[in-house]
Amino acid sequence: VPRSLVKQWQEELRDKFLVDAPFYDGSKFVYFEGNTTRSEPLPSGRDPWRVHRVTLASAQMAKMSGRSESLLNSGEWDLVILDEAHHARRRDFATLNRYRPNRLLRLMEGLTERTKALLLMTATPMQVHPIEVYDLLKLLGLPEKWQDQRSFMEYIISLRETDDTTWGTVFSLLDSSIKHWGVDKSWEESCGRALGPVGRQRILNAIDFENTSAVYSFSDSEREWLRQLMRRQQPVPWMTYRSTRPLLRQYFAQGLLKQNIPYREPAPLQLDMTPQEQELYHAVEQYISDYYQRYEELKNGLGFVMTIYRRRLTSSLHALKCSLERRREFLQNKWNDATRPMGLDDEDLEDADLDDDITETLVKKPPEFWQNEVIEVDALLEQLEGMTHEGKYLKVMDDLGDVLKQVAQVIVFTQYTDTLDFLREQLLAVFQTKLACYSGRGGEVWDGTNWSGMSKERLQAKFAAGDISVLLCTDAAAEGLNLQNCGVIFNYDMPWNPMKVEQRIGRIDRIGQKRPVVKIRHYLYKDTVEARIYEVLGDRIDWFKSIVGELQPILHHAQQAIRKAAMVVGQQREDAIKEGIQQLEGAAQAAKEYSPTLKFEPNSPPPTAGGPVDLFSIQEILVPRQPWQESLEEAPEQHCYKYLRDKGSLITFDRETATGTTDASICTYGSRILEEMLSLREPPHRKDIVRFEDNAGTPVVGYYRWDSEAWRKIDSLPMLVSALETAPTFEDLDAEEAKSLFENNVVSGRT
Repeated sequence: VPRSLVKQWQEELRDKFLVDAPFYDGSKFVYFEGNTTRSEPLPSGRDPWRVHRVTLASAQMAKMSGRSESLLNSGEWDLVILDEAHHARRRDFATLNRYRPNRLLRLMEGLTERTKALLLMTATPMQVHPIEVYDLLKLLGLPEKWQDQRSFMEYIISLRETDDTTWGTVFSLLDSSIKHWGVDKSWEESCGRALGPVGRQRILNAIDFENTSAVYSFSDSEREWLRQLMRRQQPVPWMTYRSTRPLLRQYFAQGLLKQNIPYREPAPLQLDMTPQEQELYHAVEQYISDYYQRYEELKNGLGFVMTIYRRRLTSSLHALKCSLERRREFLQNKWNDATRPMGLDDEDLEDADLDDDITETLVKKPPEFWQNEVIEVDALLEQLEGMTHEGKYLKVMDDLGDVLKQVAQVIVFTQYTDTLDFLREQLLAVFQTKLACYSGRGGEVWDGTNWSGMSKERLQAKFAAGDISVLLCTDAAAEGLNLQNCGVIFNYDMPWNPMKVEQRIGRIDRIGQKRPVVKIRHYLYKDTVEARIYEVLGDRIDWFKSIVGELQPILHHAQQAIRKAAMVVGQQREDAIKEGIQQLEGAAQAAKEYSPTLKFEPNSPPPTAGGPVDLFSIQEILVPRQPWQESLEEAPEQHCYKYLRDKGSLITFDRETATGTTDASICTYGSRILEEMLSLREPPHRKDIVRFEDNAGTPVVGYYRWDSEAWRKIDSLPMLVSALETAPTFEDLDAEEAKSLFENNVVSGRT
């Protein structure tokens, strides 16, 4: 996972699955415990990837030269999960005949051959080109004919519904898809109703025999149903699970989803700079543009560093000042923090390192190389010292006062921890203990004297209870925090990547939001590059009001347009903005015409949670039965019990309750209290119910029952309890058949 998400993943695995997975940072195992960490040394002589059953690692570390070879040589895996999988991509798309994967994609290609299961997680599978979707699907294992890159692209282009469809390729791949997955059931039923079984079979026969000439004799209706089948039989619906907003609203209308999805009310605000701010802004832009061009010509990766300072300029003057102070330390050869190369943070480097392996391209230079830049940085810092206030902050402060007269809570997002620290210092006098923060440092609340660390769960519970009026967040909170009890977000700054804005809004625009409309304010400085590109996104493409959906591919174009224009000045900037807007609008139109994810529809309704054991089953079985009944007492809090053998500790079997406003701990497998409860007595010994266990890897347990004719597998905890409560069979039974079933059905599944 990206390094910035490691802590969140460890917490979520612990909270949702009770899996205590260490973070392997390349030298030791790390456990995050609230706002503190605990380290565990690597056992001498052991392969670090084989010490624990589940291991977390940052994608940045795993893809590095030397590290990736170690991972690939460590043996086979039962499951590999890659979060933010879109970072595994090609280096360029200028010509598809030249395949240049980045380090992360190359690593995943190796791991695909060394794992039994692979899960890729991303909200943006396609950023620039449909070939990105192909690269990810190929990792998962495409049907044979779909593995050909040229054929895949011809098929996707044919989704545009134009006259130049390459029907030979389309029919060949459709036939391959149908043979691999079968015909999409929804299409089969709907087409049969519309065209009748004969019309439907006419289409399927043409595909089966690859009779492309038949297309020209199809009626308009038959051709439309063929087009629908083309969309439904391509690999995306079969190999992905995706919930779009329109799809969720459809599930709500069908009764499959209990809660509706809110709509959005965006308010982009373009602010005027003061003359003093304008003077500083132009001076910083000139410095950044000059050195960007100079370093780019050297082809040593240093030009990228200038883009970071340009991003921070539009976040806050405080963030820029902190960055330039660190920059000066580095230029003067005084920077000694190896974990933050050149004085840069994960907030600055993560995306570029994952996509473009940027940290491996930065070239070190002797101190004299930087002498001229030191002089310019000193001058800018002197100018920053003279800034008495920041206009954007004053506007946000006024808006907070107005909005909090109407609602109880507001979330304020920023890209950078430096900006967050500036805001909390300014807002503290007004909001006191009603102010809280969440960043890469974790949760923090003001206790009246100091900023105190707080776990994500407690912070979330305090926010849900209404104890916090203003929550300041960096993008670290854009994943993992569920804040749907709030209906207003202020975006203090706007990232170059619009997907990050989408992730922020997703903290409140989500299932469980009780308000029909959520309100979002975007703060931008008038006439800046960011303001002009986001204006196009909002006014011409209507992106702010919708979820990203089919417009995902334009987001990369927006990011590239901002970057290209922001790093030049004068007429070059005007030309770059004009070109960027044209490309953006062209990309938006193309995204609506064809894309592997266009008009995505799943092949079945959303899966329901299920398995041998669930929390409801545990509660239903333990609470009313002895000896557990005497250990539990119903608590005043809803869905909670007091566990009397542990001083009345509050427990719950309901996940929402555990992450809500109570102090109840979740009672499920892996929790100390449940393990203690299950050890109260040995299960009864019966000849007609047998239990087998295999510990060659992750432990697997199976139960079988004799039903007077044969041994039958017991599939769930309720079935096991029901079997135990029936009268036993006392006849002598041979359990070898049951053992063979266990070995064939379960153990052999490992290989």
